[in-house]
Amino acid sequence: MTRRATLLAAAVTLLIPAWAAAGPVADLRGEWIAEEAPGISLGDPRAGVSVNDSAKPTLMMNRIVMTVSDQDGPRFAGITRHTYGQDRFVAMMRADGRSFRGADAEGSLDGTLLSDTEIELCYTEHSPMRALASCWTLRRAAAR
Repeated sequence: MTRRATLLAAAVTLLIPAWAAAGPVADLRGEWIAEEAPGISLGDPRAGVSVNDSAKPTLMMNRIVMTVSDQDGPRFAGITRHTYGQDRFVAMMRADGRSFRGADAEGSLDGTLLSDTEIELCYTEHSPMRALASCWTLRRAAAR
C-alpha cells in the first residue's frame, strides 16, 4: 500500500468513531431564507474588471433562498437562489453535527447550524476577476 493510501485508510478509520459518537444529523431538507444578505466584492467579471483593477469594493445586499433537496446523513446538496441567479451546491456536515463546509462551481460555503430553525452561512469566492465575501443568517421557511 502506498503512503497516501495508508494515510487515507488511517484517517477514515479514525473518523468513523467520531461520526458514530456524534449521533443523528439534523434534517436540513427544505427552504432556508435570508431576506437581507450583505456582502462585499472586488472585480466584475461581467464588465471585464479584475480584482486588482477595482477602484473600490462593491457593497451588496441580496435575498437568498437556499433549498436543500437531497440529504444522506451528513452529506447534503441543493440550490441557492440569489439576486444574480442560482447555483447548485454540495456540502458535508462536520462530526460535531453543527458546522459544515460546502462548495458550488465558483466558491466555498462555511456554515453553522445555530438552532433547528437558523443557519449562519458564509460564502467566499476568489479568482483573478472576482473576490467576494458574504455572511448571513438563514431562517427555515414555514412548511407548506
